[in-house]
Amino acid sequence: MNLNVESLAPKMLVFSAIILIIIAISFGGNPIYFIPNLYHTEAVNDINSIAIYRSVMGLILGCCTFWLYAAFTRRFVLGALYSLMFAMFGLSISRIISLLVDGSPTTILMVYLFMEAATGFTVYAIIRAYEKKSNS
Repeated sequence: MNLNVESLAPKMLVFSAIILIIIAISFGGNPIYFIPNLYHTEAVNDINSIAIYRSVMGLILGCCTFWLYAAFTRRFVLGALYSLMFAMFGLSISRIISLLVDGSPTTILMVYLFMEAATGFTVYAIIRAYEKKSNS
């Protein structure tokens, strides 16, 4: 199967950024409402918890900004793909550790685990094809 990685790589970066922007804003924009409703957990009442959720939102939005920029700036595509892959595998590994140590979370967090792992492996395949094409 011959993929056009030069067009697929930026599309993957844009797609991933859009999905993660929605997720980040959903829990960081208004954690008092979204955290208990989205993740079926206790209400977020204290300023420190709210600050942590908003900080994580900012971190995710910063990564997404880089991925969107790289999608339209060819020289950054490979670096952005690597950072996306490591971010997805890092999240997957932390969720697996939590699963083993803490037990099974809600369904949405299991869906996140599957999506993060699938994205990590997909991006890995894109990187391999991208590097192969660049070296030929």
